[in-house]
Amino acid sequence: MTLAFYAPVRNAERMIEEFVNYHVKTMRPGDVFVFVDTGSTDSTVKRIKKLQEDGKPVLLFEDYPKDHPLDFAFLRNWALKKIPKGIDVGIALDIDEMFVKEDWREQIEVLFSDGRKKVLIHQRWEDLSEESGIPGKHFIHQRSSIH
Repeated sequence: MTLAFYAPVRNAERMIEEFVNYHVKTMRPGDVFVFVDTGSTDSTVKRIKKLQEDGKPVLLFEDYPKDHPLDFAFLRNWALKKIPKGIDVGIALDIDEMFVKEDWREQIEVLFSDGRKKVLIHQRWEDLSEESGIPGKHFIHQRSSIH
């Protein structure tokens, strides 16, 4: 079973190497990281290219539509489209998210072996009271991270 981590990135120089180096330990031939840079002004792109030079299975795309607003859902879907054909499982994690269980990959493979299409769906809550000026206002969205 092959898998791809995919994510839009922007100014992620602090975490990109840690994210790749942490997860690459459990990757197998055919697995890949897919990153879509959305206009980084720091060393993110340089660091990703260095990971590629070091032989890490990393794909970098810098072709996001510049005339489109930086909408995170759109960018995550843009990254999803860049996953190579033949990948069995796509994993959408933010660059600061890590699987902490040592057997995370085996758990995913067991879940998909019974024909499931999604294995992790959660709701993300964000407190928007400061931005909106309305105390207690929250934004909730459902996210499917592994599919």
